[in-house]
Amino acid sequence: MTAADFMTRKTTGVLPCRWRPLRLFLGLVPLLVIGTTLSRAAERMALGNSEATAHSGITDTGDSPADGSVRAIVRPFETAAISAEINARITYLPQREGDSFHKGDPLVEFDCRRTVAERDAAEAAMKDLSAAYESQKKLLEYKSAGTVTVEQALHQFERAEAELRVYQVRLESCRIVAPFDGVVSEKTAQVHEIAQPNQTLIKIINQKRVELVMMVPSAWLTHIGHLPFPVVIDETGETYQARFLQTTGIIDPVSQTARVIAELVEADAAVLPGMSGTARLLTAGAAR
Repeated sequence: MTAADFMTRKTTGVLPCRWRPLRLFLGLVPLLVIGTTLSRAAERMALGNSEATAHSGITDTGDSPADGSVRAIVRPFETAAISAEINARITYLPQREGDSFHKGDPLVEFDCRRTVAERDAAEAAMKDLSAAYESQKKLLEYKSAGTVTVEQALHQFERAEAELRVYQVRLESCRIVAPFDGVVSEKTAQVHEIAQPNQTLIKIINQKRVELVMMVPSAWLTHIGHLPFPVVIDETGETYQARFLQTTGIIDPVSQTARVIAELVEADAAVLPGMSGTARLLTAGAAR
């Protein structure tokens, strides 16, 4: 800086125009140094993550757990919502949620006395039309009745027979039996209430046989085998052995995950539907 430039800055407080680019450059130097340092730190971090993923043996999908574990939800293998098929008064239901039953036990019963009476009337009408048909056939043998009359009698008899079957099927709906062993998980109706068609009365589950549902990264599907893997259930604190059954056959394109279904190798009454835990899939991979 010359003496004239110094006097100019001292008098006006502003550098001459030819010195301003130098001042701007000197101000940017610290920012360049900081940017370079952060860039090198990011590169080192990315390299470390790549090495860790390579040692794990599973491709990193961005959201994959580093230790190869996923959350597992316990759900019942069998579940059903028992609904009414007819409009009738309820005469029997399990007393409360949690009541157990066996396959074939009655779950719901209805007051079907009216349907029974209608069935009896339909049966009597069918017998009457059956006798009329047989009589017309005899008359046809003696040339006292025409073929059309006999066919009409037959059609009336067949219609009455079909109506009788309708009432018989309706009577079968008056008593609903359990399709499997289980317990009542939810009760939405009470005895003495009049059920409506398609109304859900109770919900039942088979709590003795459960399965595990997991959402795993799609890149893990090629590493999943049929060897047992450990699952730690949160509620019991115990470790159980499980095995893969199947996938749902579809991958979510947004999260790049797939739903996997597994089951416990040995059933345990302490593991109930609704529990959850952690499945360590890399243990099975290491065993292979």
